[in-house]
Amino acid sequence: CDETRFVWSFARWGLVVDAGGAYLLPRLVGLPRAKAMVMLGEGAKGAEAVTLGLAYRCLPTREELATEADALAVRLAAGPTRSLGLSKALLNATFETALPSALEREGMAQAMAATSPEMAEGMAAFKERREPDFPGAR
Repeated sequence: CDETRFVWSFARWGLVVDAGGAYLLPRLVGLPRAKAMVMLGEGAKGAEAVTLGLAYRCLPTREELATEADALAVRLAAGPTRSLGLSKALLNATFETALPSALEREGMAQAMAATSPEMAEGMAAFKERREPDFPGAR
């Protein structure tokens, strides 16, 4: 976990922050910390990166990371892929959308999900007290 380090090295190379970092980083870590990370190259080690919201999880070894990544992939692949895709798109658009637009997008996505075979299977599994077997998963 402590071997991992998130660093914005653009300034060290004479470049400016890129890839949406100037927009997203201050929203995640706050403006003062974002400036220190971008302008001074101050990074965040694994556990701190989790605390700052830069990472989801921090695992002690590469082997555990690989095992966890495989387990997450299996878990996601077994899920309601259409609904997960819609949710991912909504979450990814969060920082570029005003609240009224975000609510409208959520409503449209929920209407699509609510009429899907995935929702029917999810509800049936819930009522029957079993794990869902989502169509399209695998």
